[in-house]
Amino acid sequence: MRWIRWSKRLFAIAACLLALYCGVGYFAVPSLLRYTLPHHITTTTNHVLSVGEVAFDPWRGRLQLGALVWRDRDGLIFLCGERLFVEMAFWQSLREKTLIVEQLILSEPFLRLERDRAGVLNITQLLPESEPSPTPSALPRALPLRVEQARIDAGKALYRQARGDRPAAQEIIDEFTLTLSQLDLTTTQPAQLTITLTSQNAQLTSTAELALAPFAIDGELAVTGLDLPRLTPWLGDNPSLQWARGRAELKTAYRFTRGAEPQTAWQLSLPAAQLSFTDLDLHAEDDKSWRIQTETLIWRDLAVTLQENAAGAIAA
Repeated sequence: MRWIRWSKRLFAIAACLLALYCGVGYFAVPSLLRYTLPHHITTTTNHVLSVGEVAFDPWRGRLQLGALVWRDRDGLIFLCGERLFVEMAFWQSLREKTLIVEQLILSEPFLRLERDRAGVLNITQLLPESEPSPTPSALPRALPLRVEQARIDAGKALYRQARGDRPAAQEIIDEFTLTLSQLDLTTTQPAQLTITLTSQNAQLTSTAELALAPFAIDGELAVTGLDLPRLTPWLGDNPSLQWARGRAELKTAYRFTRGAEPQTAWQLSLPAAQLSFTDLDLHAEDDKSWRIQTETLIWRDLAVTLQENAAGAIAA
């Protein structure tokens, strides 16, 4: 019968389309990403990206990248990660014409940050030399994107700062986590940001709201267990200033803005900070030697504002 023949044809067409979809999703997409993603990022940033495993599940919209290594112009590792997992709401994204990411998880990354003698961070090398960096107000309109949750788990970091003729100062972050949720570039609603850092020197926790137009972070910050003698290498060009002993804690609300005013590059405000010291011993050995010793010192309602103008000068 005619309808049986048409049913067989429709079934054959559906089977072919299904096989084509599976072939593209499971084989073509990973092969394409394995080549195009490193090539695009390498040519854009002049940092070489290599990717090991690439897997894509077209039914669930899940992408997994393994063994990520991102090297700078000198061949040193800038960022590497054990695994990057992305889960997208594929069909909902098509309906709403917005890229919707339900989960984005970077597992066990390592980040190396360095500041040279001129005060320039290595992360600025990622920007193309011929193009200015995008203004914060233009970023939200670049792509209709909504991220339900983005997370960095069990990360480690190294921060190194050059100090003229003396050895560079460095700090190792033993573990850091970052969670960003409800990021929606199609609206002006702020996203939720949580950060924790743990090192041999201190522990930092921060919960904040993140806005992109203009860029602003409003939140609460707590630094505990800060070992002051370990700050000696960070005391600038004054080798005579020494922390003999002491610990410090900081609890404060804060607001960080960038590009909010034409003449201000960025501004950091602490409206009512509490800074406390215990078992403090700070001294200097120079032409005018002095020493500060105290068992407990607490500053309450300490207001601090730091800002950098368009010329790069920092004022407090």
